Amino acid sequence: MTASIPTAPADFAKSVSAVYRVLLGREPEEAGLAYHIGLLKQSHDLMDVVGTLTRSPEFAARMSALISDPARGPAPAPADLAEPITIVDIGAQRLSDESHAYAPLEAAGYRTRVIGFEPLAERLQDRKTAEADEALEMLPYFIGDGSRRTFYINNYDATSSLLPLNERLTSQFVELAYLDTVRTEDASTRKLDDVLPAHQRIDFLKLDIQGFELEALKGAEAALARTLVVHCEASFAEIYKGQCFFSDVEIFLRARGFAFIDIVHAHRAGYVVPSGTVRGDRLLWADAVFFKEPEGLTPSERAVQAVIAQFVYGKHALAEKLNAFT
Repeated sequence: MTASIPTAPADFAKSVSAVYRVLLGREPEEAGLAYHIGLLKQSHDLMDVVGTLTRSPEFAARMSALISDPARGPAPAPADLAEPITIVDIGAQRLSDESHAYAPLEAAGYRTRVIGFEPLAERLQDRKTAEADEALEMLPYFIGDGSRRTFYINNYDATSSLLPLNERLTSQFVELAYLDTVRTEDASTRKLDDVLPAHQRIDFLKLDIQGFELEALKGAEAALARTLVVHCEASFAEIYKGQCFFSDVEIFLRARGFAFIDIVHAHRAGYVVPSGTVRGDRLLWADAVFFKEPEGLTPSERAVQAVIAQFVYGKHALAEKLNAFT
Protein backbone atom coordinates (compact mmCIF):
# COMPACT_ATOMS: atom_id res chain seq x y z
CA MET A 1 0.00 0.00 0.00
CA THR A 2 1.29 3.47 -0.88
CA ALA A 3 0.73 6.17 1.72
CA SER A 4 -0.93 9.37 0.50
CA ILE A 5 1.75 12.05 0.40
CA PRO A 6 1.06 15.80 0.14
CA THR A 7 3.01 17.81 -2.43
CA ALA A 8 3.88 20.97 -0.49
CA PRO A 9 7.58 21.07 0.58
CA ALA A 10 6.64 21.90 4.17
CA ASP A 11 4.39 18.84 4.27
CA PHE A 12 7.21 16.62 3.01
CA ALA A 13 9.35 17.83 5.90
CA LYS A 14 6.53 17.26 8.39
CA SER A 15 5.98 13.71 7.13
CA VAL A 16 9.67 12.80 7.31
CA SER A 17 10.03 14.37 10.76
CA ALA A 18 7.03 12.43 12.03
CA VAL A 19 8.54 9.14 10.87
CA TYR A 20 11.84 10.02 12.56
CA ARG A 21 10.06 10.73 15.84
CA VAL A 22 8.13 7.45 15.76
CA LEU A 23 11.00 5.19 14.68
CA LEU A 24 14.11 6.88 16.11
CA GLY A 25 12.60 8.97 18.89
CA ARG A 26 14.21 12.19 17.69
CA GLU A 27 14.05 14.97 15.13
CA PRO A 28 15.96 14.41 11.86
CA GLU A 29 19.39 15.96 11.37
CA GLU A 30 19.69 18.37 8.43
CA ALA A 31 21.36 15.91 6.04
CA GLY A 32 18.98 13.10 6.89
CA LEU A 33 15.95 15.34 6.45
CA ALA A 34 17.16 16.51 3.03
CA TYR A 35 17.91 12.97 1.88
CA HIS A 36 14.52 11.57 2.88
CA ILE A 37 12.59 14.54 1.49
CA GLY A 38 14.32 13.86 -1.83
CA LEU A 39 13.40 10.19 -1.60
CA LEU A 40 9.79 11.07 -0.82
CA LYS A 41 9.56 13.51 -3.72
CA GLN A 42 10.70 10.76 -6.09
CA SER A 43 8.54 7.90 -4.89
CA HIS A 44 5.57 9.59 -3.14
CA ASP A 45 5.57 6.55 -0.87
CA LEU A 46 6.16 7.18 2.83
CA MET A 47 7.00 3.50 3.26
CA ASP A 48 10.28 4.16 1.43
CA VAL A 49 11.27 6.48 4.27
CA VAL A 50 10.08 3.94 6.83
CA GLY A 51 12.07 1.21 5.10
CA THR A 52 15.28 3.24 5.03
CA LEU A 53 15.08 4.13 8.72
CA THR A 54 14.10 0.66 9.94
CA ARG A 55 17.15 -0.76 8.14
CA SER A 56 19.49 1.67 9.90
CA PRO A 57 21.89 0.65 12.70
CA GLU A 58 20.38 3.40 14.85
CA PHE A 59 16.94 1.80 14.66
CA ALA A 60 18.44 -1.62 15.47
CA ALA A 61 20.17 -0.14 18.50
CA ARG A 62 16.97 1.50 19.69
CA MET A 63 15.01 -1.73 19.34
CA SER A 64 17.67 -3.66 21.22
CA ALA A 65 17.56 -1.12 24.02
CA LEU A 66 13.78 -1.34 24.20
CA ILE A 67 13.46 -5.12 24.20
CA SER A 68 16.75 -6.32 25.63
CA ASP A 69 18.24 -6.21 29.08
CA PRO A 70 21.82 -7.53 29.11
CA ALA A 71 21.34 -8.70 32.67
CA ARG A 72 18.53 -11.08 31.69
CA GLY A 73 18.90 -11.59 27.93
CA PRO A 74 20.89 -14.36 26.26
CA ALA A 75 23.98 -12.22 25.70
CA PRO A 76 26.50 -11.65 28.52
CA ALA A 77 26.24 -8.34 30.35
CA PRO A 78 28.91 -5.70 29.60
CA ALA A 79 30.61 -6.36 32.92
CA ASP A 80 31.01 -10.03 32.02
CA LEU A 81 33.34 -9.35 29.07
CA ALA A 82 36.95 -9.12 30.20
CA GLU A 83 38.14 -7.12 27.19
CA PRO A 84 36.67 -4.43 24.94
CA ILE A 85 35.10 -5.71 21.72
CA THR A 86 37.72 -5.13 19.01
CA ILE A 87 36.40 -3.75 15.73
CA VAL A 88 38.36 -3.36 12.50
CA ASP A 89 36.56 -0.95 10.18
CA ILE A 90 37.75 -0.89 6.55
CA GLY A 91 36.12 2.11 4.91
CA ALA A 92 35.63 3.94 8.18
CA GLN A 93 34.35 7.39 7.25
CA ARG A 94 31.28 8.84 8.95
CA LEU A 95 28.13 8.99 6.83
CA SER A 96 25.59 11.74 7.35
CA ASP A 97 22.56 9.49 6.98
CA GLU A 98 23.51 6.43 9.05
CA SER A 99 25.36 5.29 12.14
CA HIS A 100 28.25 2.86 12.22
CA ALA A 101 27.16 -0.77 11.90
CA TYR A 102 28.55 -1.53 15.37
CA ALA A 103 27.00 1.52 17.09
CA PRO A 104 24.45 -0.68 18.93
CA LEU A 105 27.27 -2.23 20.96
CA GLU A 106 28.21 1.08 22.53
CA ALA A 107 24.55 2.00 22.93
CA ALA A 108 24.06 -1.19 24.95
CA GLY A 109 26.97 -0.32 27.24
CA TYR A 110 29.74 -2.52 25.84
CA ARG A 111 33.30 -1.25 25.65
CA THR A 112 34.75 -1.17 22.15
CA ARG A 113 38.08 -0.53 20.53
CA VAL A 114 37.98 0.57 16.88
CA ILE A 115 40.83 0.37 14.36
CA GLY A 116 39.61 2.26 11.30
CA PHE A 117 41.06 2.58 7.81
CA GLU A 118 40.05 5.61 5.73
CA PRO A 119 42.27 6.85 2.87
CA LEU A 120 40.45 10.15 2.26
CA ALA A 121 42.34 12.56 4.51
CA GLU A 122 39.43 14.93 5.11
CA ARG A 123 37.10 12.06 6.00
CA LEU A 124 39.65 10.53 8.33
CA GLN A 125 40.09 13.84 10.14
CA ASP A 126 36.32 14.37 10.22
CA ARG A 127 35.83 11.17 12.14
CA LYS A 128 38.74 11.77 14.49
CA THR A 129 37.34 15.20 15.29
CA ALA A 130 33.73 14.07 15.69
CA GLU A 131 34.53 10.97 17.73
CA ALA A 132 37.58 12.00 19.73
CA ASP A 133 38.20 8.89 21.78
CA GLU A 134 41.34 7.09 22.87
CA ALA A 135 39.61 3.83 21.90
CA LEU A 136 39.50 4.97 18.24
CA GLU A 137 42.58 4.57 16.04
CA MET A 138 42.32 5.85 12.46
CA LEU A 139 44.85 4.87 9.78
CA PRO A 140 45.10 6.36 6.26
CA TYR A 141 45.65 3.16 4.29
CA PHE A 142 43.95 1.69 1.25
CA ILE A 143 43.34 -1.89 2.36
CA GLY A 144 43.52 -4.38 -0.50
CA ASP A 145 45.83 -6.93 -2.07
CA GLY A 146 49.10 -5.00 -1.85
CA SER A 147 49.03 -3.82 -5.47
CA ARG A 148 49.22 -0.32 -6.96
CA ARG A 149 45.86 0.93 -8.16
CA THR A 150 44.02 3.98 -9.43
CA PHE A 151 41.66 5.58 -6.91
CA TYR A 152 38.53 6.96 -8.57
CA ILE A 153 37.13 9.87 -6.56
CA ASN A 154 33.45 10.48 -7.30
CA ASN A 155 31.17 13.47 -6.82
CA TYR A 156 29.66 11.65 -3.81
CA ASP A 157 32.89 10.62 -2.13
CA ALA A 158 31.35 7.76 -0.17
CA THR A 159 31.11 5.98 -3.55
CA SER A 160 34.79 6.53 -4.42
CA SER A 161 36.53 3.28 -5.24
CA LEU A 162 39.66 1.54 -6.43
CA LEU A 163 37.49 0.43 -9.34
CA PRO A 164 35.87 2.60 -12.04
CA LEU A 165 32.13 3.12 -12.17
CA ASN A 166 30.24 0.91 -14.58
CA GLU A 167 28.25 3.70 -16.20
CA ARG A 168 26.38 1.25 -18.41
CA LEU A 169 24.67 0.00 -15.25
CA THR A 170 24.65 3.08 -13.01
CA SER A 171 22.90 5.15 -15.69
CA GLN A 172 19.90 2.81 -15.46
CA PHE A 173 19.04 3.64 -11.82
CA VAL A 174 17.65 6.82 -10.31
CA GLU A 175 19.88 6.66 -7.24
CA LEU A 176 23.08 6.07 -9.23
CA ALA A 177 22.64 7.96 -12.50
CA TYR A 178 24.07 11.18 -11.04
CA LEU A 179 27.37 9.56 -10.02
CA ASP A 180 30.45 10.79 -11.83
CA THR A 181 34.21 10.47 -11.33
CA VAL A 182 35.69 13.92 -10.74
CA ARG A 183 39.36 12.99 -10.45
CA THR A 184 41.75 10.08 -10.02
CA GLU A 185 44.82 9.47 -7.88
CA ASP A 186 47.50 6.81 -7.74
CA ALA A 187 47.09 4.54 -4.73
CA SER A 188 49.21 1.86 -3.08
CA THR A 189 47.10 -0.74 -1.33
CA ARG A 190 48.27 -2.62 1.74
CA LYS A 191 47.27 -6.04 2.95
CA LEU A 192 45.45 -6.12 6.26
CA ASP A 193 47.83 -8.88 7.35
CA ASP A 194 50.74 -6.47 6.84
CA VAL A 195 49.35 -3.58 8.89
CA LEU A 196 47.80 -5.39 11.86
CA PRO A 197 49.94 -7.00 14.56
CA ALA A 198 50.14 -10.77 14.16
CA HIS A 199 48.42 -11.27 17.52
CA GLN A 200 45.59 -8.77 16.93
CA ARG A 201 42.21 -10.26 17.82
CA ILE A 202 39.32 -9.13 15.59
CA ASP A 203 35.86 -9.56 17.05
CA PHE A 204 34.03 -7.62 14.32
CA LEU A 205 35.47 -6.99 10.85
CA LYS A 206 33.50 -4.48 8.78
CA LEU A 207 34.25 -3.82 5.10
CA ASP A 208 32.66 -1.14 2.91
CA ILE A 209 35.08 -0.35 0.09
CA GLN A 210 32.91 -0.23 -3.00
CA GLY A 211 33.46 -3.52 -4.78
CA PHE A 212 37.02 -4.16 -3.60
CA GLU A 213 36.04 -6.27 -0.60
CA LEU A 214 37.22 -9.62 -1.97
CA GLU A 215 40.72 -8.29 -2.69
CA ALA A 216 40.87 -6.96 0.87
CA LEU A 217 39.77 -10.32 2.26
CA LYS A 218 42.38 -12.13 0.18
CA GLY A 219 45.00 -9.95 1.84
CA ALA A 220 43.66 -10.84 5.28
CA GLU A 221 44.08 -14.62 5.44
CA ALA A 222 45.88 -14.54 8.79
CA ALA A 223 43.53 -11.90 10.19
CA LEU A 224 40.46 -13.94 9.24
CA ALA A 225 41.77 -16.83 11.31
CA ARG A 226 41.46 -14.49 14.33
CA THR A 227 38.10 -12.97 13.33
CA LEU A 228 34.72 -13.83 14.86
CA VAL A 229 32.21 -11.85 12.75
CA VAL A 230 32.44 -10.30 9.27
CA HIS A 231 30.07 -7.52 8.20
CA CYS A 232 30.75 -6.92 4.52
CA GLU A 233 29.04 -4.78 1.92
CA ALA A 234 28.28 -7.08 -1.00
CA SER A 235 26.91 -6.39 -4.46
CA PHE A 236 24.41 -8.22 -6.62
CA ALA A 237 25.16 -6.16 -9.73
CA GLU A 238 28.32 -4.77 -11.35
CA ILE A 239 28.19 -1.18 -10.11
CA TYR A 240 31.97 -0.95 -10.49
CA LYS A 241 33.83 -2.54 -13.38
CA GLY A 242 35.48 -5.80 -12.36
CA GLN A 243 34.09 -5.78 -8.84
CA CYS A 244 33.34 -8.81 -6.67
CA PHE A 245 29.81 -10.06 -6.07
CA PHE A 246 28.05 -11.42 -2.99
CA SER A 247 28.53 -14.97 -4.29
CA ASP A 248 32.31 -14.46 -4.52
CA VAL A 249 32.51 -13.21 -0.94
CA GLU A 250 30.27 -15.97 0.42
CA ILE A 251 32.27 -18.75 -1.25
CA PHE A 252 35.56 -17.25 -0.05
CA LEU A 253 34.45 -16.87 3.57
CA ARG A 254 32.68 -20.23 3.70
CA ALA A 255 35.97 -21.89 2.74
CA ARG A 256 37.54 -20.18 5.76
CA GLY A 257 35.05 -21.37 8.35
CA PHE A 258 32.41 -18.63 8.23
CA ALA A 259 28.67 -19.26 7.99
CA PHE A 260 26.49 -16.79 6.09
CA ILE A 261 23.81 -15.58 8.52
CA ASP A 262 21.80 -12.84 6.82
CA ILE A 263 21.78 -9.71 4.72
CA VAL A 264 20.93 -6.38 6.32
CA HIS A 265 20.43 -2.87 4.99
CA ALA A 266 19.45 -4.18 1.56
CA HIS A 267 19.32 -1.47 -1.08
CA ARG A 268 16.80 -1.84 -3.87
CA ALA A 269 17.04 0.77 -6.60
CA GLY A 270 14.51 2.15 -9.04
CA TYR A 271 15.01 2.12 -12.79
CA VAL A 272 15.09 5.35 -14.79
CA VAL A 273 11.88 5.17 -16.83
CA PRO A 274 9.96 7.74 -18.92
CA SER A 275 7.03 7.84 -16.50
CA GLY A 276 9.28 8.95 -13.66
CA THR A 277 7.94 6.15 -11.46
CA VAL A 278 10.46 5.19 -8.80
CA ARG A 279 10.21 1.78 -7.16
CA GLY A 280 12.91 -0.38 -5.65
CA ASP A 281 12.66 -3.06 -8.30
CA ARG A 282 16.21 -4.43 -8.19
CA LEU A 283 18.40 -5.47 -5.29
CA LEU A 284 21.80 -3.91 -5.96
CA TRP A 285 23.71 -4.24 -2.71
CA ALA A 286 23.39 -5.11 0.96
CA ASP A 287 25.53 -5.77 4.00
CA ALA A 288 26.22 -9.50 4.35
CA VAL A 289 26.74 -10.97 7.81
CA PHE A 290 29.02 -13.95 8.50
CA PHE A 291 29.80 -15.66 11.81
CA LYS A 292 32.78 -17.94 12.38
CA GLU A 293 31.47 -21.46 12.96
CA PRO A 294 31.39 -22.06 16.75
CA GLU A 295 33.35 -25.31 16.68
CA GLY A 296 36.87 -24.54 17.79
CA LEU A 297 36.00 -21.21 19.40
CA THR A 298 36.51 -20.64 23.11
CA PRO A 299 33.56 -19.87 25.40
CA SER A 300 34.71 -16.25 25.66
CA GLU A 301 34.82 -15.94 21.85
CA ARG A 302 31.32 -17.35 21.54
CA ALA A 303 30.20 -14.92 24.25
CA VAL A 304 31.40 -12.01 22.10
CA GLN A 305 29.59 -13.47 19.11
CA ALA A 306 26.44 -13.71 21.23
CA VAL A 307 26.68 -10.02 22.15
CA ILE A 308 27.07 -9.05 18.50
CA ALA A 309 24.23 -11.34 17.42
CA GLN A 310 21.85 -9.86 19.99
CA PHE A 311 22.68 -6.18 19.91
CA VAL A 312 23.91 -5.49 16.38
CA TYR A 313 21.54 -7.81 14.53
CA GLY A 314 18.67 -8.45 16.97
CA LYS A 315 19.17 -12.23 16.67
CA HIS A 316 18.32 -13.39 20.16
CA ALA A 317 17.93 -17.07 19.33
CA LEU A 318 21.37 -17.11 17.70
CA ALA A 319 22.80 -15.43 20.80
CA GLU A 320 21.17 -18.05 23.00
CA LYS A 321 22.44 -20.88 20.82
CA LEU A 322 26.00 -19.53 20.92
CA ASN A 323 25.89 -19.25 24.70
CA ALA A 324 24.57 -22.80 25.04
CA PHE A 325 27.02 -24.33 22.52
CA THR A 326 29.03 -27.25 23.85
